[in-house]
Amino acid sequence: MASGALRLEHYPGNTVEFACTKCDRRGRYRKAALIAIHGANIRLRELLARMAADCPKVRNPIGNDLCDPHYPELAHD
Repeated sequence: MASGALRLEHYPGNTVEFACTKCDRRGRYRKAALIAIHGANIRLRELLARMAADCPKVRNPIGNDLCDPHYPELAHD
């Protein structure tokens, strides 16, 4: 299932896991806490962008080796 169109409220389970394929950054958060901060209607793609916003690879001026955050429990799209 692609994560781009899904909203946080539809994420399966009570814990949301993030990971990056380019580095060893990982995180696991309570879904209820993320909903309280970002709202239940935030799209999962937008939530990934927010969670990775402080990654140096996101702001790579050359545009190569960019950050690649994803949800390990969902199909990587």
